[in-house]
Amino acid sequence: MKPVHFTATLLEGHKDAAVEVPFDPSETWAVPPSPIRRGRNGHRVRGTLNGIDFESSIVPRMKRFWLEIPDELRQRAGVAVGELVSVSLTPVTEAQNLRMS
Repeated sequence: MKPVHFTATLLEGHKDAAVEVPFDPSETWAVPPSPIRRGRNGHRVRGTLNGIDFESSIVPRMKRFWLEIPDELRQRAGVAVGELVSVSLTPVTEAQNLRMS
């Protein structure tokens, strides 16, 4: 599956920083959400943030989709809340989900 590329502003999130994802992952990738942690469904993804490889999740909140950016990733990428970042994402397949759990 081809990566989806976009730019977004890094925002302070509910738990970690996040960027708004400008598409519905279920529609774009034809992949339904799956459990990512207790009580939360979303889409596991792999990608780059300003060229730095990572794995994270896209979660729905307030009728939008948010890519969680853990502090460790933010530090490795050298970005701060409020900065514009370049993002590239691909979904993690169900088989890959099992290996990540």
